[in-house]
Amino acid sequence: LNLDPSQAGNVRVSLSRLTIRNGKPTDGLGGGGILAGAPDASQRDSLTLLDCVVSDNVNNASTSTSNAPGGGVAMNGGSLTVTGCVFSDNRAGSSIGGGIHFTAQSASDNLSISDTTFSGNTTSNSSGSGAGAAPGGGAGLALRADASGGSMTVTDSRFTANTATGSASGGAQ
Repeated sequence: LNLDPSQAGNVRVSLSRLTIRNGKPTDGLGGGGILAGAPDASQRDSLTLLDCVVSDNVNNASTSTSNAPGGGVAMNGGSLTVTGCVFSDNRAGSSIGGGIHFTAQSASDNLSISDTTFSGNTTSNSSGSGAGAAPGGGAGLALRADASGGSMTVTDSRFTANTATGSASGGAQ
């Protein structure tokens, strides 16, 4: 589900009590289940997930694609709010963020996650080179901030049985 395919910005999406399952994009952009964000737009995108299930999504589904982050959700800039959701069994392949990958690229970008479960997500990141690659990229949650990065908060959330190989970390990074 690509929420802003032209990356024009100013896209506002709220999803409530929805299941996003079995996404397998081959475009090399990231976001096996949901892809959001317009990093170069003056008006940032906003995504809110409430009581959703994001499961069994595979990023990098094409064997010729690698290092496109976010097995479940990838968001590059903007505002991401996640409340009461479950991210399970998503796979980021050789990239970071099996469950979620979020990059804050400006001071106004923000991420807020609360009462959310990350379970059984995987990554096999083993390199610090290439788009989306970063040593230690979390199997459950991977967060990055550029020099002017915004705010990121995770509260009352659970990380269980997330698996990483190579230099990646299992829970969050």
